Amino acid sequence: MTIALIKRGQTIDFSSPLATQLHFFNLFGGEETPYGGLHAIISHGVKPWFDAFVGARGMGKDGDAKMGIPMTKKKIVELEVSLLHLQQNVDIPETHLIIHPVVQRAVEQVRRVLLSGCQILMTRHRRGQPVNDRESRTYQ
Repeated sequence: MTIALIKRGQTIDFSSPLATQLHFFNLFGGEETPYGGLHAIISHGVKPWFDAFVGARGMGKDGDAKMGIPMTKKKIVELEVSLLHLQQNVDIPETHLIIHPVVQRAVEQVRRVLLSGCQILMTRHRRGQPVNDRESRTYQ
């Protein structure tokens, strides 16, 4: 079993009860990876607590947006999903795009034209020959 002890402040104030200064978490030890336990803490602890806290404040949409609450909720959901994927050991496959041969030929033609245009401009520049504006705009 793994237990996390989290204190709220920098130091413990012995004049206040420890229960108000410390939080205990059972991190669900004994699993192969901690992802399941972390997912449970986020989805069954942090997310509902945050939603309840925000709901109890009752600021409304405008106040929530100013404080960044929608973005925070989104990030909590992203963390929850990421931990779930780690728990399930989901591999995200690399995307392989198949480019239509007609499109590939068109891209290669444009690339050749641009390269030859750049070579012409560079040669003229090295020789000190003037390059007019129309030609330089064509190959940019």
